Amino acid sequence: MRNHLIQTRVSTEELDQIQKKCDDAGMTQSTYIRSALLKHEVASIEHKREIACQIFEMISILNQMEPTEGVEKILEGAHKICRFLK
Repeated sequence: MRNHLIQTRVSTEELDQIQKKCDDAGMTQSTYIRSALLKHEVASIEHKREIACQIFEMISILNQMEPTEGVEKILEGAHKICRFLK
């Protein structure tokens, strides 16, 4: 549960930069700032979409292959990546 509030002052330019980064990442200010401060990598939403498209193409190809243990393992990993990118 988040019940503590941290306040800070920023300039107009800093606020604009923060808001742009939040928009690019598809995150609220609160989520973005927590992620940045806690050293979580913050990727832009556009990069996530590009990665997801590539993974979906791979899944499509793998689904057409003969099911083997290796193919199933790769599919499982690809689906985990897609869930992470959501």
